[in-house]
Amino acid sequence: MGLRNLTFSADPEVIERARRKAESRKTTLNSEFRIWLAKYSDETTPTRADIEKLLDRMPYFEAGPRPSREELNER
Repeated sequence: MGLRNLTFSADPEVIERARRKAESRKTTLNSEFRIWLAKYSDETTPTRADIEKLLDRMPYFEAGPRPSREELNER
């Protein structure tokens, strides 16, 4: 598997903090980015059915009735 180079722009202070954090974890920012990118690319958006299944497993969760438009607009 060959690797491709990518170029990103970010605040230099943020990059430096990220590098220090990676160094404290005995890794590199490049390695951490590859891990993040792999996870990000595998993420899927949950469907309504997925959310309903999750809520069925959480009987203690009660969202309550949906507020009316007037209630949402109250200040």
